Amino acid sequence: MFPLKKAIRKAVAAGMSAAIIVSVLSSCSSGYNEERQTLHEELYGNVAIPTTSAADVTIYEATTRNFTLAYSKTDSLNPYKSKSTLNAAVSNLIYDKLFVLDSNFDIEYTIAKDIKQDGKEIVVTLKPGIVFSDGTPVEPEDIGYSYVQAKKSGTKYETQLANFRGYSSKGATITFVIKENDPMAHRLLDIPIIKRGTDRNNAMPVGSGRYVYLNDVDHGMYLQRNEKWYNKSKPLIERISLSAMPTIESIVHSIEIGTISYYYTDLRDGYPSRINADSSIVDINNLIYMGINTADSRLANFKLRRGLSLALDRMEIASKAYGGRALPATGPITSSWATVADAQSGSPTSDSEGAKYEFDSSGFVNADENGIRYDSQSKKLEFSILVCKENQFHMSTAEAVSDQLSLMGISTVIYSVPFEEFKTRLKEGKYQLYISEYAVENNMDISKLFLSKHGLYYGPLPAMTVNAYNEYLAGRAELTAVIDAFNEELPFIPICYRLGMVCYTRSLSAAVDVSESDPFLGMERWESTATVAEQEDSSSAESTESAE
Repeated sequence: MFPLKKAIRKAVAAGMSAAIIVSVLSSCSSGYNEERQTLHEELYGNVAIPTTSAADVTIYEATTRNFTLAYSKTDSLNPYKSKSTLNAAVSNLIYDKLFVLDSNFDIEYTIAKDIKQDGKEIVVTLKPGIVFSDGTPVEPEDIGYSYVQAKKSGTKYETQLANFRGYSSKGATITFVIKENDPMAHRLLDIPIIKRGTDRNNAMPVGSGRYVYLNDVDHGMYLQRNEKWYNKSKPLIERISLSAMPTIESIVHSIEIGTISYYYTDLRDGYPSRINADSSIVDINNLIYMGINTADSRLANFKLRRGLSLALDRMEIASKAYGGRALPATGPITSSWATVADAQSGSPTSDSEGAKYEFDSSGFVNADENGIRYDSQSKKLEFSILVCKENQFHMSTAEAVSDQLSLMGISTVIYSVPFEEFKTRLKEGKYQLYISEYAVENNMDISKLFLSKHGLYYGPLPAMTVNAYNEYLAGRAELTAVIDAFNEELPFIPICYRLGMVCYTRSLSAAVDVSESDPFLGMERWESTATVAEQEDSSSAESTESAE
């Protein structure tokens, strides 16, 4: 991890720690039992739970034999039919992907042994010996079948795979073909693999993941560890119970009282006001940025755009607008990815002297009685900031940006409008500045933010950035060249990268370092507190072995 990112993440972690209430009560103390009883009543009604013995207290803790996850009862666990973040996360345990991206956005192979891209062809070689949970081998035909399901209308992978034309298989390889040049299109193939045909008639498809989905009369719905999983280091947690949860608050409360063991959220629906449990941040590569209408003669001036960028204290915005659950941006692509980190030269804090120099160089050296800068032609630095009023985080970002720019002699008025009107205004160029969020896909393509045909950019195209991007697509330049050109033109201004999070019961002993691609990455290294009964069973088994 390079020094700047390390320093930023340390500050973010400190900010999150300050916002999280951490319980230090022993699981055997009366205080713990009272809080646990109160939360249980709030969640499940006034139903008493036993708290009279150590065994009773630990009954709700996550254990190596039993783990509990929340799921949505009204949604599917089929990865190509699920709509909720909750069930999409759970399905990662049932279905392995060809590969996943780790917390540094680097490829970690699972079913795939290797992926090679040559122009518009992507050749995937499968690892030998991998089988589905029913013991049948994972074959290229299963990969192709899964790809077809992934591309269907309405799936979360439909847009991601839009540039893919088709596939063919031979031996242990499957070859995908893309429509338009994209040197990193192979990174978009992190799709779940299901056994072909097993999803027919709305059946739960068979996967090759860490766990097997089961549903029986005695135990209901649960996940059982897949003893046929390809990785020899299997999870220590043998069984995972599934508990239907209606809201974020109910899930968080359940983690606090121990009835839910682990919860991943990308925070798209907000985050809980308090978390009485352990937690960790997750990089999700969602860029919060300020769009610029370069058709405005003032904003067409690069020095002015650079001044606007230098004036922003991104650390403060991440803290105020996102409660610390965001990384200040050093460029248009997440600084967690080392491949482009060094090419991104932005500062997480403001540079007021640098901003003042750029504004002065742009000719806006005068100030009126209100301190608003203007030039020799009496043009003032007065701008509107368009924002979707239905997103409180974006609203808070716009307010923070407005406050910071006012300190530099720039007057702004925030126009908050409904989402549909927001999209229409962007497409028609009816704005000067706007605040929005862009989910950067695994191929790290940011071109929609500087090419006008996508409706997120308006005005003369940034020639250097566009040319560098075309050279990159043609394979004649690296992505860092696009970043360098971007730094010279600033067609939009990166502000921060939004974060997700995981929270989990303290009986889980783990160094959690997961990713959006796999919220359970490295689960095979997690350990959970054993109950008294488990410890007794273990001791009994050891005694029996010794006697034998």
